[in-house]
Amino acid sequence: MNRLFYVASTVAMLLAFSACDDDDENNTDNVASNISETTIEANRFVHDVMTDYYLWYNYMPSLNYKNQPDTKAYFDTLCYSGDRFSFIIDDAESYLKAEEGISTEKGWDYTLMLYKSNSDDVIAVVNYVYPNTPAYKAGVKRGDVIMTVNGTQMTVSNYNIFNSGTATYGAKRYNATNDVYDDVTYNIASAQIETSPVAEHSIFDTKIGKIGYLLYMDYYDEFNNELSDVFSEFKSEGVTDLILDLRYNTGGAMLAMQHLCSLIAPAANVSAKDLLIYYKFNDKLTSYPDYNKESTGTYFEEAEAGNSLNLNRIAILVGSSTYSASEATIIGLQPYMDVYTFGYTTGGKNTSMFVLQPSDFTNQKTGKPYYSSDIDNWLIAPIVAQYYNANDYTFDTSNKKGIKPDYEFNEYSYDDMGTLGNQNEPLTALALQFLTDGTVEGNKAAQIAPQIIAHSDRFGGAIISKPIK
Repeated sequence: MNRLFYVASTVAMLLAFSACDDDDENNTDNVASNISETTIEANRFVHDVMTDYYLWYNYMPSLNYKNQPDTKAYFDTLCYSGDRFSFIIDDAESYLKAEEGISTEKGWDYTLMLYKSNSDDVIAVVNYVYPNTPAYKAGVKRGDVIMTVNGTQMTVSNYNIFNSGTATYGAKRYNATNDVYDDVTYNIASAQIETSPVAEHSIFDTKIGKIGYLLYMDYYDEFNNELSDVFSEFKSEGVTDLILDLRYNTGGAMLAMQHLCSLIAPAANVSAKDLLIYYKFNDKLTSYPDYNKESTGTYFEEAEAGNSLNLNRIAILVGSSTYSASEATIIGLQPYMDVYTFGYTTGGKNTSMFVLQPSDFTNQKTGKPYYSSDIDNWLIAPIVAQYYNANDYTFDTSNKKGIKPDYEFNEYSYDDMGTLGNQNEPLTALALQFLTDGTVEGNKAAQIAPQIIAHSDRFGGAIISKPIK
């Protein structure tokens, strides 16, 4: 799942729409006779939200929502051409469960790649397998290269078959002893699973002291207590440096980002409740006091000053799946400590979103729900702001990429991708070498970065070119 950093729903959800309480030109147009009242109501919800909240509302075409037969298509038409992230779904319950770490999946994180740079064949390289999930029980391993689904080769046209509910996967697994890829097969059925984003953590004894490692997969604030437990262990064990692995973390809740940063940064900044991130909204919203820089800022948690590792530097592992809250963590910490990044250029999402349902809104005049309960299954997540750090900095995303790492490294160039949480895993080893020696080996730093080809979906995924021998 590609999760996205969003602004908490506590920010003035009952703000009166200019579109909600006023008649507009759409309300006077004729209604198409073949469109149901429920569809028109869902379209009205989309129209109202996008008109008032959407960051790029001034780029939207003028369309009569009453004449739009497909709500999702209508939403897509309203989105700005440069918007890769806004989305709409008609199954709010499943999305909200996923936000709590509960979803119907197989329990793996993977990256889709072209089999060869001159081929349309697609493969999936497994990055991580969550414990006690269908993929784990089927014997899937990190580094497995999945070639076929139900006997069919994936291509750029059909790779969505990878997410089939129940499937037989044909894969290749590297055999280090013989330096070959062995064929493996597994049958996996999706199931409802609950996974913790605090996936792996370790403590490495080095010549400069103890260095902690944390693989953090998602920004779920429901798991903040687990984060605190890990950092409590780090602190009690005398950890003096940290490797934060965000290379597969596509983002999430700002409350989780705030908590994580508060457990890392210099205690003096945490105690002072210094600013981490603030947001710039559209000109309609910034006319309200709740949407200025001070009101929308995310600050260090003062209560965590005594629990912070009180670091003055950090090594962060990144990749093309590092988005949003992960990128906000990087730039949010930069004004207060030395942040060193290792891996591949991040995904590039310096924007935030509201996650909204029809039930979030009340008619300002009557106090009753503004929308019919018939559309309560809909959920919309429009981009509403760009985020900046305390130095008024954000990163450039014009090339559909994000933060270029200090040390570029392609983990997929290794046949043996290693074990996450182990100090010999290639990218972790690179960060450890830098933290302990202040340098990196030339052959590691010079790894050729993978070729990126954008997915056709709007979530900003990537297909990475990597030949398999």
